[in-house]
Amino acid sequence: KQWYQRRVAITAGEKSHVVVLPGPQVWYDYHSYTKYSAGTIHIPVKLSSIPLYIKGGSIIATKMRVRRSSQLMESDPYTLIVALSTQGEAKGEAYIDDGKSFEYKNNKFSHQLLDFASNKLSCRRAANSGQYVSAAVERIIILGLDSPLSASLNGSPLVSTFDKTKKSVTIKKPNVVLSEEWSIDFL
Repeated sequence: KQWYQRRVAITAGEKSHVVVLPGPQVWYDYHSYTKYSAGTIHIPVKLSSIPLYIKGGSIIATKMRVRRSSQLMESDPYTLIVALSTQGEAKGEAYIDDGKSFEYKNNKFSHQLLDFASNKLSCRRAANSGQYVSAAVERIIILGLDSPLSASLNGSPLVSTFDKTKKSVTIKKPNVVLSEEWSIDFL
C-alpha cells in the first residue's frame, strides 16, 4: 500500500508543480503537516525540499535527527507520525533490524503493526516477527485533529501539546520502545 505521494522537479526554470492527490482520503504535507483534500493542487517549487505527502489513514515511523550516514542513526529514537483518515483512524507497519548484516535470517528483526482506532494507538508484534530490540520512540505526532487530546500509558498521563494551526497533537517522550507491545489511550 502506498502511504505517500511525491513530486520531483524535472524541468529547468519550473516555478510551480501540479500535484494530484488521489481520493478519497485526505493527505498531509510531510514537512508542514498541512492537510489537503484529494484533488489537484498547485505548489511552488523550492530547492530546499521535495514535495512529499502522507496519505490519511497511515502511520509512519521515521528518525528525525540529521546524520552523515544511516549507520550513525542506528540508536537514534523514532518519531511516529499518525496521519488520520477522514474516519479518524490509521494503520502502519514498522520493520526493524540492524541495517547492516544478514542476522535477520536468524530471527534478529522486529516487525510491528501500528494501529490508531477508537482513540487508542497500539503497537503489536506481527505474527512473523523475530526478536530485536529497537530504539525508543521519542515523539508521536497525530495529524488531523480538530481539538486537543490528552494521552495516557498504562493509566499514567503523558505530556501532550495541541497545535491549533497544524491541527495536531505531539507527545514527547512517551516512554515506549518501537519493538515492544504497548498502547496509548487518548481522551
